[in-house]
Amino acid sequence: MTQHLSCIRIVILIAGLLNFASPVAAQEAFQGSSPDIVVREDGRPLISYQQLGGLRLLDCSSPQCTNANDRFLVGSGIGRHRMAIRQDGRPIIAYEVAGGTGAAVYDCADADCSTGTSRSLDPVIKPTDFAIVIRDDGRPLIAYGDSDLSVRQTVIFDCADVNCTSGSSHIPPGQPAETEQYVNMSLRASGDPLITASRVGGLMVYDCDDPACLTGAVSEREALRILGAGMAVRSDDTAVIGYVVISGTGRIKLLPCGDTACGTGAVREIALTSNTSVDPSIVIRPATAPVFDRPFVVYRRNGQDLEAFDCDDADCSTGSERTLGTDPASQAFSDHSLALSTTGTPVIANIFAGTIGVISCEDEGCESFSRRTVFPEGVFSDSFE
Repeated sequence: MTQHLSCIRIVILIAGLLNFASPVAAQEAFQGSSPDIVVREDGRPLISYQQLGGLRLLDCSSPQCTNANDRFLVGSGIGRHRMAIRQDGRPIIAYEVAGGTGAAVYDCADADCSTGTSRSLDPVIKPTDFAIVIRDDGRPLIAYGDSDLSVRQTVIFDCADVNCTSGSSHIPPGQPAETEQYVNMSLRASGDPLITASRVGGLMVYDCDDPACLTGAVSEREALRILGAGMAVRSDDTAVIGYVVISGTGRIKLLPCGDTACGTGAVREIALTSNTSVDPSIVIRPATAPVFDRPFVVYRRNGQDLEAFDCDDADCSTGSERTLGTDPASQAFSDHSLALSTTGTPVIANIFAGTIGVISCEDEGCESFSRRTVFPEGVFSDSFE
């Protein structure tokens, strides 16, 4: 019997060395949906996600997130959520309360979010999407869509302190009706946010004149109905917005804004194929000579493959499309979330066949990368998907 067990251990060890996960490890890989990734100052990601309706968090043990500690945070029936890291290193997560019956935040007590407190923000709305930023004074600002049929609008919640123990909500000025989906928000150097949201008729941009977006102007930059949107701001305070038009070619449209209010700028299609693309997300690579502020765009194509577009310049006039993950067994890539590592390379949390993984790019353009399934601490696996 002892000899038999020794043989089993040897087989498992050899499988691990050959980059195959053992059956036990495969069963213990984290399952979930709707990941949101942020990167801490030490390079280790945090990934919030949903599992069986609850909000959970993966505390990665390394920049590659091969292993992680899993923490249950709150609730059941939790919906959409977004996370940001405050100036003292503590995460804060805005999320949809169970059943779409309100908005709340989870205020982490430490940098690893080992404990925390859940607080209601707005108990009567029906949230669609969330965006959250940390202002210069440390206070979070949260934007979300309210899909209540009698309202259907984008809402701003202005936190009164860094823990968002209190605050007030308001509607951005000049907002047209039915604008509540695909909400994105970024801060400019002035401290004033730039917000995008979609409506039945297209894509709206809010040019806020103050850090709480109490004043400002709104403009429509796309008249056709869109499917997914992402935004990032370059070092000159101009944004790059990516989106997909439902009735168009199915390619990603990219709008490099020509001014800080995004009142100008020429739209271009960047995906090289006409296959249906959805859910674009964008980061801006570091301002490194000789080419500055190059966008990097990640999206799903054909509802299954995970693709990236590596822009050659700040306006993405040219670039290269590359595949980050394919669908060899009809087990589609679904949700993903994009961030930058502390070295300026993209890192992507993704869901493949219900399993959480992390793609770690080895260069700014992600020409070389590793894609790993995330396993619990103590489970041996260095396997690539």
